[in-house]
Amino acid sequence: MVKDKRFSDNKKFIVSGTVLEPRRKEIIDYLKSDDSNFGKIVVVCTQVVEAGLDIDMDIGFKDKSIVDAEEQLAGRINRNASKSNSELILFDSKDRLKTYRADLRHKQHIDLELYQKILTEKNFDSFYDKVFEDINQDNQDQNMAGNLSDFQSQIKRLEFQEVHKQFELIKGNTVSVFVPLDVDVHNFINSELRFLQMSKVISENECNVSGSRVWELYTSIIENRDDDFIGRKINLKILSPILGRFSFSVWNNKNQIGLLKNYSDGNEFKYGFLYLQNYVGIYSYEDGLKKDIETDCNFL
Repeated sequence: MVKDKRFSDNKKFIVSGTVLEPRRKEIIDYLKSDDSNFGKIVVVCTQVVEAGLDIDMDIGFKDKSIVDAEEQLAGRINRNASKSNSELILFDSKDRLKTYRADLRHKQHIDLELYQKILTEKNFDSFYDKVFEDINQDNQDQNMAGNLSDFQSQIKRLEFQEVHKQFELIKGNTVSVFVPLDVDVHNFINSELRFLQMSKVISENECNVSGSRVWELYTSIIENRDDDFIGRKINLKILSPILGRFSFSVWNNKNQIGLLKNYSDGNEFKYGFLYLQNYVGIYSYEDGLKKDIETDCNFL
């Protein structure tokens, strides 16, 4: 992770999209606790830090991407304005195309001086004026006008499924990966634990919830067609957030999915997940997916 000898005595954490939600919560709780005041800490994050991670750090280093993301990370440094000499340092590895290639915000060609001015003065209106100008130009395109008439025709013909596809704001081209490791019971609310106990997944005194048992419960509910339909739907609704404690999302890229399939159950997707049955050696609860698997991959 951080191999520089200058950081050898620092406590280190990884917060990436492949790290499960319970582990992320553990890290955040630690960083906000009194224990974190004893010694220096290094936190290595992916874009997940831009999505509301509630931490307060002294200094930040970030690969330049889009102006919104820079501001988001800046909000995680000296969050309470109680420290001096806190800085956000941006560098440019030219790697942002992997994530932001199609983003209109990335397509704004802003010189470094203006970029710095927007961040320093918090003048995001001038930046978004340029973004909205591009959107307005696209809306005036004849092809866009044709699409609108197509939508109107589809609505008149009650083709709502097709309309839903066309109006999708964010393309969900991702795959959910389920990791059947053990997760501490403290990461589940009481109603979830009662459900798992009633379903024989855990006993009353167990300290961990087994991911493999949760998966068995999930598949049994789906496959048991003899159960009443409403009851199955209710059980799956309760089980949904529990499944989320064991899963992460990855872009549906053929190369990276091909790598992960080598460690999955039967090299296939099952009931909406890639079941990472043979995760030992490539995945850990503390750090998520290992670096050699992540080569040239973008994880959420």
